[in-house]
Amino acid sequence: MNVLSVVKKRESEAGRASGKMKASIVIEIEGKGIKRAYGMQIKDFPSKGLEKIPDRPIDTSASIAADKWTGYPPMQEKWQLEPKKSPQKENSTFMHRFIQQLKRWLRGIHHHVGEKHLQGYLDEYCFRFNRHLFKEAAFDKLIQRMMGHGHVSYQMIIS
Repeated sequence: MNVLSVVKKRESEAGRASGKMKASIVIEIEGKGIKRAYGMQIKDFPSKGLEKIPDRPIDTSASIAADKWTGYPPMQEKWQLEPKKSPQKENSTFMHRFIQQLKRWLRGIHHHVGEKHLQGYLDEYCFRFNRHLFKEAAFDKLIQRMMGHGHVSYQMIIS
Protein backbone atom coordinates (compact mmCIF):
# COMPACT_ATOMS: atom_id res chain seq x y z
CA MET A 1 0.00 0.00 0.00
CA ASN A 2 1.22 3.47 -0.70
CA VAL A 3 -0.25 6.94 -0.58
CA LEU A 4 -0.03 8.98 -3.74
CA SER A 5 -0.30 12.70 -4.31
CA VAL A 6 -1.61 12.97 -7.85
CA VAL A 7 -1.61 16.55 -9.07
CA LYS A 8 0.37 19.50 -7.75
CA LYS A 9 -1.58 22.69 -7.19
CA ARG A 10 1.48 24.68 -6.15
CA GLU A 11 4.79 23.95 -7.84
CA SER A 12 6.85 25.27 -4.92
CA GLU A 13 5.67 22.57 -2.51
CA ALA A 14 6.63 18.93 -2.48
CA GLY A 15 5.68 15.87 -0.48
CA ARG A 16 2.52 14.69 1.24
CA ALA A 17 1.80 18.02 2.97
CA SER A 18 1.56 20.02 -0.24
CA GLY A 19 -1.72 21.12 -1.84
CA LYS A 20 -2.20 18.09 -4.07
CA MET A 21 -5.18 15.87 -4.65
CA LYS A 22 -4.62 12.67 -2.72
CA ALA A 23 -5.15 9.02 -3.51
CA SER A 24 -4.12 5.71 -2.05
CA ILE A 25 -2.85 2.98 -4.35
CA VAL A 26 -2.94 -0.69 -3.39
CA ILE A 27 -1.22 -3.30 -5.56
CA GLU A 28 -1.24 -7.08 -5.36
CA ILE A 29 2.08 -8.63 -6.28
CA GLU A 30 2.29 -12.16 -7.60
CA GLY A 31 5.51 -13.74 -8.80
CA LYS A 32 7.57 -11.21 -10.74
CA GLY A 33 4.86 -8.63 -11.34
CA ILE A 34 1.72 -6.84 -10.32
CA LYS A 35 -1.40 -8.99 -10.47
CA ARG A 36 -3.99 -6.31 -9.64
CA ALA A 37 -4.11 -2.67 -8.60
CA TYR A 38 -6.71 -0.50 -6.89
CA GLY A 39 -6.89 3.25 -6.40
CA MET A 40 -8.99 5.25 -3.98
CA GLN A 41 -9.28 9.01 -3.66
CA ILE A 42 -8.80 10.21 -0.10
CA LYS A 43 -9.41 13.61 1.44
CA ASP A 44 -6.45 13.69 3.79
CA PHE A 45 -3.51 11.63 4.98
CA PRO A 46 -4.33 11.06 8.66
CA SER A 47 -4.84 7.39 9.44
CA LYS A 48 -8.61 7.87 10.00
CA GLY A 49 -9.01 8.43 6.26
CA LEU A 50 -6.67 5.59 5.38
CA GLU A 51 -8.40 2.95 7.51
CA LYS A 52 -11.15 2.37 4.92
CA ILE A 53 -8.73 1.88 2.02
CA PRO A 54 -7.89 -1.81 2.46
CA ASP A 55 -11.53 -2.73 3.23
CA ARG A 56 -12.32 -2.86 -0.47
CA PRO A 57 -9.71 -5.06 -2.08
CA ILE A 58 -7.58 -6.48 0.74
CA ASP A 59 -8.33 -9.50 2.89
CA THR A 60 -7.48 -8.98 6.57
CA SER A 61 -5.16 -12.02 6.42
CA ALA A 62 -3.04 -10.49 3.62
CA SER A 63 0.46 -9.27 4.32
CA ILE A 64 0.72 -5.55 3.46
CA ALA A 65 3.99 -3.80 2.75
CA ALA A 66 4.11 -0.03 3.26
CA ASP A 67 6.69 2.65 3.80
CA LYS A 68 7.44 3.90 7.33
CA TRP A 69 5.09 6.87 7.19
CA THR A 70 3.69 7.67 10.65
CA GLY A 71 0.05 7.45 9.48
CA TYR A 72 0.17 3.68 8.95
CA PRO A 73 0.80 2.20 12.45
CA PRO A 74 -2.85 2.54 13.63
CA MET A 75 -3.82 0.29 10.72
CA GLN A 76 -1.64 -2.52 12.12
CA GLU A 77 -4.44 -3.44 14.52
CA LYS A 78 -6.60 -4.75 11.66
CA TRP A 79 -4.10 -5.78 8.96
CA GLN A 80 -0.67 -7.42 8.86
CA LEU A 81 1.16 -4.24 7.92
CA GLU A 82 4.91 -4.45 7.47
CA PRO A 83 6.42 -0.94 7.39
CA LYS A 84 9.75 -0.76 5.53
CA LYS A 85 11.92 2.24 4.87
CA SER A 86 11.69 3.19 1.19
CA PRO A 87 15.11 3.27 -0.45
CA GLN A 88 16.10 6.83 -1.35
CA LYS A 89 16.39 7.66 -5.06
CA GLU A 90 15.20 4.19 -6.04
CA ASN A 91 12.08 4.18 -8.19
CA SER A 92 12.32 0.63 -9.47
CA THR A 93 9.87 -0.98 -7.05
CA PHE A 94 6.50 -2.18 -8.34
CA MET A 95 4.63 0.55 -6.51
CA HIS A 96 6.82 3.36 -7.79
CA ARG A 97 6.60 2.07 -11.36
CA PHE A 98 2.83 1.73 -11.16
CA ILE A 99 2.43 5.27 -9.78
CA GLN A 100 4.74 6.69 -12.45
CA GLN A 101 2.70 4.98 -15.18
CA LEU A 102 -0.57 6.25 -13.68
CA LYS A 103 0.74 9.81 -13.51
CA ARG A 104 2.04 9.61 -17.10
CA TRP A 105 -1.36 8.37 -18.27
CA LEU A 106 -3.18 11.17 -16.44
CA ARG A 107 -0.85 13.90 -17.64
CA GLY A 108 -0.34 12.55 -21.15
CA ILE A 109 -3.90 11.77 -22.14
CA HIS A 110 -6.06 13.92 -19.90
CA HIS A 111 -3.63 16.80 -19.11
CA HIS A 112 -5.81 17.93 -16.20
CA VAL A 113 -7.83 15.98 -13.68
CA GLY A 114 -10.22 17.79 -11.37
CA GLU A 115 -10.83 16.64 -7.83
CA LYS A 116 -14.48 15.89 -8.69
CA HIS A 117 -13.45 13.26 -11.28
CA LEU A 118 -10.25 11.82 -9.78
CA GLN A 119 -11.94 8.65 -8.47
CA GLY A 120 -13.40 7.94 -11.91
CA TYR A 121 -9.97 8.23 -13.52
CA LEU A 122 -8.43 5.97 -10.86
CA ASP A 123 -11.20 3.41 -11.44
CA GLU A 124 -10.69 3.48 -15.21
CA TYR A 125 -6.92 3.15 -15.03
CA CYS A 126 -7.07 0.27 -12.53
CA PHE A 127 -9.82 -1.47 -14.53
CA ARG A 128 -7.69 -1.31 -17.69
CA PHE A 129 -4.51 -2.30 -15.85
CA ASN A 130 -6.16 -5.29 -14.16
CA ARG A 131 -7.29 -6.62 -17.54
CA HIS A 132 -4.23 -5.79 -19.66
CA LEU A 133 -3.13 -9.42 -19.86
CA PHE A 134 -6.58 -10.65 -20.93
CA LYS A 135 -7.35 -8.48 -23.96
CA GLU A 136 -8.38 -11.45 -26.12
CA ALA A 137 -10.66 -12.78 -23.41
CA ALA A 138 -12.34 -9.37 -23.08
CA PHE A 139 -13.09 -9.32 -26.81
CA ASP A 140 -14.43 -12.89 -26.67
CA LYS A 141 -16.68 -11.97 -23.72
CA LEU A 142 -18.01 -8.95 -25.62
CA ILE A 143 -18.87 -11.10 -28.67
CA GLN A 144 -20.52 -13.74 -26.45
CA ARG A 145 -22.67 -11.10 -24.76
CA MET A 146 -23.63 -9.53 -28.08
CA MET A 147 -24.59 -12.91 -29.57
CA GLY A 148 -26.51 -13.94 -26.46
CA HIS A 149 -28.53 -10.74 -26.35
CA GLY A 150 -31.76 -10.52 -28.29
CA HIS A 151 -32.55 -8.14 -31.12
CA VAL A 152 -32.29 -4.45 -30.24
CA SER A 153 -34.12 -2.00 -32.46
CA TYR A 154 -33.21 1.63 -32.97
CA GLN A 155 -36.38 2.64 -31.11
CA MET A 156 -35.28 0.58 -28.10
CA ILE A 157 -31.91 2.34 -28.06
CA ILE A 158 -33.24 5.90 -28.20
CA SER A 159 -36.12 5.42 -25.76
